Amino acid sequence: MDQTIAVSATTYIATLLIGEILLLQGQPRRRYFAAGLTALLVLFPAAVYLEGLLVGQIRAIAVGDAASLLLQIGHFTLLFLATIPLVMLCWEIELRNAVFFCAAGYSLEHIGYAVTSIAIFILRSNGVVFSEWGQKIGLWLCFKTVVILAVYYVLLRPNLKRSSIDASDVRVCVVSVVNLSICMILNIVKGYGFGAALNSFTTDVVCTAYALFGCFLCLFLQTGYFANRSLEESNLILDRLLMEEAKKHTLNKETVDLVNMKCHDLKYQLRRLEEEPEGSRQAIYEEIRQTFDIYDSLVKTENDVLDSVIMSIYPICIKQHVKFTYIVDGAALQWLSAPDIASLFGNLLDNALESVGKEEEHKRLISLNVRREREMLLIHIHNQCSAAPTFKDGLPVTTKGDTRYHGYGMRSVRYLVDKYRGEMRATWENGVFSVDLLLPMR
Repeated sequence: MDQTIAVSATTYIATLLIGEILLLQGQPRRRYFAAGLTALLVLFPAAVYLEGLLVGQIRAIAVGDAASLLLQIGHFTLLFLATIPLVMLCWEIELRNAVFFCAAGYSLEHIGYAVTSIAIFILRSNGVVFSEWGQKIGLWLCFKTVVILAVYYVLLRPNLKRSSIDASDVRVCVVSVVNLSICMILNIVKGYGFGAALNSFTTDVVCTAYALFGCFLCLFLQTGYFANRSLEESNLILDRLLMEEAKKHTLNKETVDLVNMKCHDLKYQLRRLEEEPEGSRQAIYEEIRQTFDIYDSLVKTENDVLDSVIMSIYPICIKQHVKFTYIVDGAALQWLSAPDIASLFGNLLDNALESVGKEEEHKRLISLNVRREREMLLIHIHNQCSAAPTFKDGLPVTTKGDTRYHGYGMRSVRYLVDKYRGEMRATWENGVFSVDLLLPMR
């Protein structure tokens, strides 16, 4: 029985899956990820091998080159399409994102194929002879896999490591799918030659080099797209800072209004002290003490920017009856830029205030802790949160309707953590939502 198509299809799908899995790193996984990945890497290639044997028998009885050509195009197209729902069973991603990653994975696979083809052509031109299985396993599987890994870790990984991958740009996805189709068809058609005189050079070098160029172009386009997404996030942060700067005037006015109100209350209470008998004055003393609690917010953290951020939320805490406590080593923040401090803590506190605002009054608690341990900056904030949030990609999903314009705060925090090469973890347990940041100090 001819196993050529079966072995070719199996090595193709194995290396295709390697490319797809590399690019899917960091995407949210499903609960049964381990079982799904095992099926994807073991059962699916085995099924492809058996299916390849059947396709080989059908091809043997196919009439003419045209029928055989269409059979191969359809066969390899269906194999690629089959990986799309399979990766969606392992990763929690939408169909459009799955197509994006699978198309990018194909580009990686085809780069490996093209480099391997050129290597075989050069070796054969110099008289090197391969055994059948040595070529199939040693070159088409092992060497091709090494090329895929090298391209990913040398060219792609440095750019993707600190950028959030999002396939929302349909144009990039369309270009990748078109390139995939051209490369797949060209790869099969070239096997039938373009004339005897040019056949060897055309099939082994010219077509392969063209496919190599197309795949690299798509991958660089996708990498550039990721960089553009990071730039968009950076611009959003700048917009956010401008909005915060504009809001600061309103918050400062609110603080002044609150102080004026408390002063008016103080005058009233002093008049009551003059009129009340000695035994009733203790309750009034307590009211006066609470009135002066507003000035507790003036305690210095040794960081002026963080002082301003805390002062800006204090009127909100008073109005909403939120108990906010903090232990902060402000000196440990001096190496961070002022805009980043404002954005980082502003977003963390805004998120906490929004969350506790939905709680009963006695549960409205927020605690912030900032400290230095050796050469690491540790930031911890937690707040009461009765309802367990839904997490996606490690961050809580906004409960507001339009996700394009809401839920930005926590993404901004993660962006800043990535900027400083730190780690971030958001968790919910026993009615408490916590965020922990770990930043290496420069």
